[in-house]
Amino acid sequence: MEPSHLMSQLLCLRLSNPSNSCYINASMITMMWASLQRRHFAIDDWGLLQEDLKLLLGRGDEPTLVPGMSFFERQLPGWDGAVQCDVVEFTLALMARLEPTVFHGHWERRYQRENGYVKRYARETGVFALRLTVMPHPHCELYQLVENWTHDSGMLAAFVHLPMLICIQLDRAHPTPGGGPRKNLSIVTFEHLFRVPRFIGDAMPVEHHDYQVVAACTHLGHSGAGHYRALLRCADGNGWMLCEDGEAPSRIPHVCLLWAVRLSALSTVESEKAAASAAPALGAGVLCLPDDAAIAAVALAEGSDTVIVDASTAHRVAEGYGLMSLMSILRLLEHAGSQGWQYGFPEMCKEQAEAIAKSKRIANPGCYPTGAQKGYDDAKKACYEDQVKPEVQPESKALRKPVPREALKQLPELQLSDGCWESSEKLAEVLGLHKSALEIPRKPDKPVPAWSTIVATTLACQALQRCISLVGEEHQFAAAGRSEAMAVASEHSDLGDKLLDKAGEWLEAAWEKASSLVRPRQRMELDLKVKTIMQEQLPLLQWKAQLKAKMSIHKTCAVCGSEYTAAVDKCMKCFPPEQPIHVDSEHDKWRLLPPAPLHVDWRQCEGALHLEGGSGGVTLLRLQEGVLVLKKQRMTAAAEFLAIQVAKAVGIRVADMRLISWADPEYSEIKEAIRKTPSFSKNPLLGIWRSTEFLGILEYIPGCTVQGPEVQRRLQEMQPDSLKTFWFQVGEIVAFDALINNVDRVPLLWDNEGNTANLMVLDDSAASQNVIGIDQAVAAIVAAGPGRERFLSRLKELAEALFLQRWKDSPSVSARLDRVADCFMLSCGVQVDKSTFMAGLLKGLTTVADLMEAGTLASALDEAIAKAEEIFRPATVDTGHKELPLMRDFLLATADTIVAARRAASAA
Repeated sequence: MEPSHLMSQLLCLRLSNPSNSCYINASMITMMWASLQRRHFAIDDWGLLQEDLKLLLGRGDEPTLVPGMSFFERQLPGWDGAVQCDVVEFTLALMARLEPTVFHGHWERRYQRENGYVKRYARETGVFALRLTVMPHPHCELYQLVENWTHDSGMLAAFVHLPMLICIQLDRAHPTPGGGPRKNLSIVTFEHLFRVPRFIGDAMPVEHHDYQVVAACTHLGHSGAGHYRALLRCADGNGWMLCEDGEAPSRIPHVCLLWAVRLSALSTVESEKAAASAAPALGAGVLCLPDDAAIAAVALAEGSDTVIVDASTAHRVAEGYGLMSLMSILRLLEHAGSQGWQYGFPEMCKEQAEAIAKSKRIANPGCYPTGAQKGYDDAKKACYEDQVKPEVQPESKALRKPVPREALKQLPELQLSDGCWESSEKLAEVLGLHKSALEIPRKPDKPVPAWSTIVATTLACQALQRCISLVGEEHQFAAAGRSEAMAVASEHSDLGDKLLDKAGEWLEAAWEKASSLVRPRQRMELDLKVKTIMQEQLPLLQWKAQLKAKMSIHKTCAVCGSEYTAAVDKCMKCFPPEQPIHVDSEHDKWRLLPPAPLHVDWRQCEGALHLEGGSGGVTLLRLQEGVLVLKKQRMTAAAEFLAIQVAKAVGIRVADMRLISWADPEYSEIKEAIRKTPSFSKNPLLGIWRSTEFLGILEYIPGCTVQGPEVQRRLQEMQPDSLKTFWFQVGEIVAFDALINNVDRVPLLWDNEGNTANLMVLDDSAASQNVIGIDQAVAAIVAAGPGRERFLSRLKELAEALFLQRWKDSPSVSARLDRVADCFMLSCGVQVDKSTFMAGLLKGLTTVADLMEAGTLASALDEAIAKAEEIFRPATVDTGHKELPLMRDFLLATADTIVAARRAASAA
């Protein structure tokens, strides 16, 4: 069937919407129209939907409800046309049923290291919507968003394989101070072509390909509710058509801004009549008429707001001068611009461009007079400058960085009685800045009352707080030092010890008054800019370096003889920490509940709780049997799933997980279960996981993460045997991390700070396995390049030292173990039992070596990968499943390295 015939049918299509199916209508119309614009369109492009879509287009102008057609439930199970959903989410489901070769793409991020090696990250393969974040500006172009995506995260993003049709999601959601999402209302224009980069080969060079937007879905309303409509670019490229529910697509008319009349086409009388009828209706008009007709036309436009540009000579000169020779022009200069007409090109003088922009009567400049006038003005200026002696600028005063002890006295003296600071030379001098530095750039678009005072007060407040901290750190006891510094500041302020409180109150009141004129982002930008300036002028000590230095100073308690560090500053046995006051929070109530099995009856769902965190956080569901966790599965879904299967194979306890896709009936059951909970209406983030194709159902771990004061208290209260078991189990988990290259936990093999929050301690102290790993993933390193070789070299050195029982004699292993000790001290303030930790690590590596030599590990890997491939087979977005063979190869390489290390130790 010819595309032109299908387009004609589509232009008659009327899709009805009795409830909430506008997103379905907009998605299907734009998809069909976009694919029909392809030069080599074939009906096979519509894949499994081709017969159904031909049937839909064949309904003519008869009102049609898409969710009511027989193919909808068959081809798109789980979608309810009566419930408002996201158009992007539905479009991805729709694209999964189409011919993949037309929509299939592959992009990734790359950066080049100093040694020339190109590292690849964050790839997306398959059928997906390219996600572009809308900038918080009143207006931006689509090509600008593509440029931002290309250079985001300090890396270069580009396609490896370009699809014939690109689906683009403009991400307009951004968080608010209250925690919920809010819609970004910035205008995005896409009238022009935009360029998409593609990598040339495996290196960094790219080439660009032009794309044209041919269809778009628009949303009216806010983040919680609204209405979708479709826009279709006319096939001839001239204009757009609007698609509204229940109506056929209709052309959006153009608006003509300028009129030009060709002289040869009209007589003088006709010109006058045409001008008379057109002038009052025009916003602007260009007169291309004889002098007499131009004068008459201007007379007819008197009293209107029409801007007139006259190309004739009628209004070039003041009345009574007429045409003249070049020598007579100087007499005209005093009369230029008379009678309200602006004359001359914008570069004639400094004020000319502004004068032309503001004028409603503009005469076309002639080359003779304007050329003479420009020459006369330049000569006059040169003569004047020769006669006037240049002013001698006073020598600028050298600026010096503020001294905290001096600023601690000077800043309070400049504070006004209402708590604010005015912008002044004196304030700039105290802060070691030029006065112009107090005028922070990027002012609000609209005038804001007391903007300069807001800026000055923000600067002064941060400076004063930093001075108090810096002076306090000089004291033996920092808290006492800060109190003394605050007392000094209070003595020099009329507000006494309320000086900072008053300043804070004044700022909050000022921002409240300016709330309608200043966007929240601008306040955040101001705070960040001030923080940057203050870090240059009054840099704070690096707290981690300071804490590490204090940790190296060991003291002995004079009462009990126990050792403690300067970081603690007191004996924990003689002066135990105060127990925190228990707050009966919502989270605490959930911690008392038991975990539920991974397979449950979702109709028993009684409540939901969303917890913020990385990758969008997680959602807890309370059922009759206990608690389960929901987590969005994205680009690392396959790597996380495989990591859990490997943990089971080597006997390491991690939080279990099973996966379901949006096509599973269970997906809809979970969605309905959450909607019926009382929590859903209170927290819209409970539905945020629905914008994903795969959902992880995770085991709930009742306990606390190994980070913060709670776990510090629990470890300090543990009996010695229990504490040794804790460190032994941590060592076993780190051995598992070494096998899968899980970098985000304990920094033994990796050059990072670690993240001990990915370890949890069960509340049930009687459990045999008390330490649980969470949020782990296989991070495979490609065989090409030095990365894998470097990692395996580190692993072999560590494993050999352990199997030989000589890890204490190895400087590099000892240094890495010190990094582990620093990590736990900084995250939860506890000392690592290094011997027990290394014993657990040895046990874990021994288990891996045994399983590898027996062939059990390879068999378990093959079984896990086959299971993963079956789960991710219907995936239309990149979940990392294409990298499963690479992960298998890498895991076997790490296991072989551990085996080789044990054999080398045995032979030594």
